[in-house]
Amino acid sequence: GEWIIGTAEVEPGATVTIPVTVKGDKNGINSYILDMAAAEVDGAAPTAGDAASGNAYAGLDFVFNKDALTFAGTNYTLKENVKLSEDGAVVFEVTFTVPEDAKPGTVYDLTFESLSVYDIDMNELKPDQTPGWIKIKDVEQTDEPTETEPTETEPTETEPTETEPTETEPTETEPTETEPTETEPTETEPTETEPTETEPTETEPTETEPTETEPTETEPTETEPTETEPTETEPTETEPTETEPTETEPTETEPTEPTDPDNPVVGCEYEMTGTYQFYFSHDPRNFKAEDLVDTLVRYDIYKDGTKSEAIPVTDLSIVKFDVEGWTSPKEVFDNEVLDENGFVKEEANYFACYTGSIPATITDEFGKKHEFKDTVTAYIAVKGDANLDGEANSIDSALILVYAAERGAGNEAYIYSAEEEMLDMFAYFLADVTGESEDRGATDSLGNEGSSLDAIDAANILVYAAEKGAGNEPKWHNTLSVDPLPKYTAEIAAAEK
Repeated sequence: GEWIIGTAEVEPGATVTIPVTVKGDKNGINSYILDMAAAEVDGAAPTAGDAASGNAYAGLDFVFNKDALTFAGTNYTLKENVKLSEDGAVVFEVTFTVPEDAKPGTVYDLTFESLSVYDIDMNELKPDQTPGWIKIKDVEQTDEPTETEPTETEPTETEPTETEPTETEPTETEPTETEPTETEPTETEPTETEPTETEPTETEPTETEPTETEPTETEPTETEPTETEPTETEPTETEPTETEPTETEPTETEPTEPTDPDNPVVGCEYEMTGTYQFYFSHDPRNFKAEDLVDTLVRYDIYKDGTKSEAIPVTDLSIVKFDVEGWTSPKEVFDNEVLDENGFVKEEANYFACYTGSIPATITDEFGKKHEFKDTVTAYIAVKGDANLDGEANSIDSALILVYAAERGAGNEAYIYSAEEEMLDMFAYFLADVTGESEDRGATDSLGNEGSSLDAIDAANILVYAAEKGAGNEPKWHNTLSVDPLPKYTAEIAAAEK
């Protein structure tokens, strides 16, 4: 098939409706995402106004971000009810207002930056793309013969008739002779180009500027020896001596054990403070204490029953995690959320999402096991699953586009729920497939500033869903259209090799 952006010819400052039409549809569609670009001419471009879905695909939910010029639609119609569009049917319409100072003849190109279209089976379609344009009419040619010519001739004819009866002809002939003489200098002004001759004369003083720079009394050669003086204060003498004790600090925190052989250490206690962590359901790596433990301290217990001061524990590898024997996010999700057939259990927390504590244990050198049952929390769900229903599909893409449109309009928006802050933050993490932001877009997983939910995330989810719908087993590190890969996707890819 073919997608076509419309064309129009308007006057400066006018608002015009541009349709996007389709022809040659042979499949029907499930969803589409179109990023449009409006060309800038002389520093200005047409600005988008309202947009509305057309008559090409009935039942299509339409979203629009006028700042990004992103248009998207998702079809919730059952497969058997999907109808093909007629040639020339309108997918959507968008209004543009052209600059008021646009020059006649100016053409603003309207082009496809990207277009992703998927049929009802989530197979990606590759329609032809025909760009459009908005052209500014030649207002001067259409207006001069009808409006300006007759109005200009009337006052010019009345001027001589008024002067003849009121003033004597011989006395007025002298000033009339001066009128042409006045017009002569006006005609000669552009030919003499006197101002252009003064421009080179103005450049002459610029020759004095380099002459002023020549007598540089402050020669850099005089400053060079003064700059070499700090080489006498060599920092190498202080650096090695100061850094060595700082490196030994963690090892020096442990020598609180008594040297009294009559009062040895006979046991210990641990105190742990934990946090939460977001995980993808396909992550096969074991839970790591570095992700879940904030602080861990140990107290040695002596033979006489006394207890040492708190000893910070820096080696967190002694902490082990498991949920009924499952030690990775994938194992927990597969067993706690899904049934034996891979479907979401009815009793699963928050639809297809695991939100719960991850029991932690430490076995000390005396053989005692220290348990921490409700200290750390894990959130586990499918990457790309913004609505937490267990699948990453076009519904999630539509949610992302609605969210992006609301945010682009300056409105408050939530990807999952305004009432449940942690789940909404987790849903953002899942939906932000290209950035994996854990703080609602303030930073991405690599620590870069800013990671917004946008059409790029929606498109990547659709690509992944199309692969899965075709019976394949897609991998996020293969389907994502970003480089470098976000942190967790890259780490999981390395673990799966």
